[in-house]
Amino acid sequence: MVSTQGIRHAVNILSNELSKNLYLNLKTEHQIDVAFQSGNIIVNRVNRNLGEIRERALKTYYNDIISPSLRKAFLDDDFHKCKKMYVVGGGSLYGELMDCFKQEFNRIVSIETYPEPEKCASHGYCLYSKQKTEGSYKSSGKSSGYDGDGPQVAIGLDIGNANTCITVSRNDD
Repeated sequence: MVSTQGIRHAVNILSNELSKNLYLNLKTEHQIDVAFQSGNIIVNRVNRNLGEIRERALKTYYNDIISPSLRKAFLDDDFHKCKKMYVVGGGSLYGELMDCFKQEFNRIVSIETYPEPEKCASHGYCLYSKQKTEGSYKSSGKSSGYDGDGPQVAIGLDIGNANTCITVSRNDD
């Protein structure tokens, strides 16, 4: 697992690039993020396509942040032990970014996007929470505030750059 600066880095690259030629009318970070996701922005009553700028921003983000982090975390010998690389998080929804992964790694591993990649972290945190608490309330004898009656709930909370994802699992799930 490698965790680096988030997609916000690419959004900031796009924002800085737009600011060179346009007055963004005090657009908020959230508005710029939404424009980044949709691929267009309305500035001065003109709808502007962000496709090329977004693609350059994502490639810069990949080359400056992601690829160097992966080089430090995984040695060539590590790839003898794996066949697939799973890319998770909201950034994996950008085809341009996934193309960068495929260009660098497709010759040695298959590149997969996790289903609902933006929810993967909260799902994992929830599963971990569930594993850590299964049976601990009934068998530990500790006073936990849980009386053993009713459903036991595990929660996974991912507070991300742009979104917060919550996953809830009851003991009957």
